[in-house]
Amino acid sequence: MADDRENSNKLALLAHDLRTPLGAMRTAAELIGQGKLDDRQAASLDVLIRSIDALTDMTSGMVAAAMPEARAQGKMIGAAGLVRDTAELFRQSATLKGLRFHVPVTGDEALIGAEMAGPVRRALSALLDNAIKYTSSGSISVEADTAKREGHEG
Repeated sequence: MADDRENSNKLALLAHDLRTPLGAMRTAAELIGQGKLDDRQAASLDVLIRSIDALTDMTSGMVAAAMPEARAQGKMIGAAGLVRDTAELFRQSATLKGLRFHVPVTGDEALIGAEMAGPVRRALSALLDNAIKYTSSGSISVEADTAKREGHEG
């Protein structure tokens, strides 16, 4: 019974984490659609967009059961790369809306436990998604300093 709950939680977290790249894929497809396409390309793009939307709908149904994710014991990842990679998923959405998008990341030394990647990615994704959604003009800037600090792990 506990294993079923744990597997359900993992599946819900995976579904939650898939929403950001699916959103980026949808935006990229919309940008492609703004260009000149022949009939075959337009039909293929329509299939792509409908498929992305179907996956988004499927993942949304699983997110409600999300619980803390499993820990990746001892594995470390670079915080700067995590911030940069996550932010890049939102660049096209900001650009499509006419917003300037700036995400300076300084300090490449800090490492964080892999188990923290999901929560950091989700928090940054939520912030960027809301910033784009609720900013009508101007710019979005996220500054991250991931330098290793004296007296701190990582």
